[in-house]
Amino acid sequence: MSASFLPTALIACTLASALPAYAEPHTAFLWWGEPDPTGADEAFLSLARRRGASALREVPGQLAAGTGSTRLQHAVATYQALKLDAALAELDALEREIAPSGGGGLGQGELVDLHAYRAAARIARGDDAAAWDDLLAVARLAPGRPLDPARFAPRLIDAARRAAQSVGAPVHLAISTAPDDALVILDGQLVGRGHVEASAAPGAHLVRAERSGFRAAGQVVEVTPSGGDAHLTLSAEVAPSPAELARRAALSGATEVLAAWVERRDGSAEIALERLDTKTSRRLGRAAVPDNQQLTATALASAVDGLIVSVDAQGPATPRIRWWRRPLTWGLAGGVAAIALGVGLGVGLGVSHETGTRASVDLGAAR
Repeated sequence: MSASFLPTALIACTLASALPAYAEPHTAFLWWGEPDPTGADEAFLSLARRRGASALREVPGQLAAGTGSTRLQHAVATYQALKLDAALAELDALEREIAPSGGGGLGQGELVDLHAYRAAARIARGDDAAAWDDLLAVARLAPGRPLDPARFAPRLIDAARRAAQSVGAPVHLAISTAPDDALVILDGQLVGRGHVEASAAPGAHLVRAERSGFRAAGQVVEVTPSGGDAHLTLSAEVAPSPAELARRAALSGATEVLAAWVERRDGSAEIALERLDTKTSRRLGRAAVPDNQQLTATALASAVDGLIVSVDAQGPATPRIRWWRRPLTWGLAGGVAAIALGVGLGVGLGVSHETGTRASVDLGAAR
């Protein structure tokens, strides 16, 4: 056996034992709460995507199976696959769930699609009377906006035109909120903040109010030919517990979570940031930035970077690895095994099994 074998084996074992005992943590970015009117939620989640981390969103009490937009897209796909009964069931369920929240965050175009596709499915099933109600809703939601001929049949577009002509003239609608600076969304379209004077056709309309640090509030308002009014009171958002944050992030396989949400402090809002270990729910660090008109994506990114750097400087916070699972233990065991193997091979090659005397081999003729 070569004389250099033993040192080489020892070096290899030493390098193996020097490998890090801890893997790089898999960090998930989690936004907790409803979409923020300032856009802070999208800025935060975009930071995760740029870093290659998991970007998660958790909205307590949101629609049962995904967002309203996702469910609407699925229902439309079901209709296009000519599964009319299934599409009607999905659209009916979606409408029931978004109505109490003033549209569930759907935009005006999405609300129009909900009723237009349901009208199309109902006409295909021979229920023209119910389809007419949907077309009246389309006319109230988006007056003067014709349906797209590339997506809907001429018969439906003609019926929608007649429905628009039968809707009454717009009347006065007064909307107020508490707190009095919340954003006001009427039929999926932003119309103002706080106290809003709007106009709407007689019939049912969806009104929603949103404010940083509060749960969105909404309702269906019946506007009469003489007008209507609505008042929306928002309740303060409840800060999540470390256990809730850790549990949600752990579902993605993350070992750490960098969570963000809006908190109310002394009458103002701030973006709270926390880094947690998902296994123990232990807080590794905390930071905050004001959630106001001066908030920028750069300021948010700086706060995130500062939190990550300050936590990383303290060293990894992963659980201890038992002695028999540590690379150092295996490295030492490998070194002992290599020495034993080298000694065994040396004895086996250098000793004659018949005489027990040393054997000398001249390799000069083979060179």
